[in-house]
Amino acid sequence: MNSILPQKVRDLVRQILADITSKIPDLSETFLIRDGHYCGYRFRDATMSAVWFAEEAEIKIYDEGGKTIRVVDLNAVDLTLEQAA
Repeated sequence: MNSILPQKVRDLVRQILADITSKIPDLSETFLIRDGHYCGYRFRDATMSAVWFAEEAEIKIYDEGGKTIRVVDLNAVDLTLEQAA
């Protein structure tokens, strides 16, 4: 299991969506379970969503229509540094 902390991913998703939309997203989130096992989170705001696939260490960002507009490889992102608020 990947050891990335959910709060770090949550902060990164919030930052990415803010960069895309030029506004601070009001996120809701859902814990994802596949075959009875934790597999990540889905984050949503009014117009966009993001899914963190924990085992794959990947975040996919989707537009309002469900089209994938960005994929973030968390292995290539330094999540040890504090994200700017």
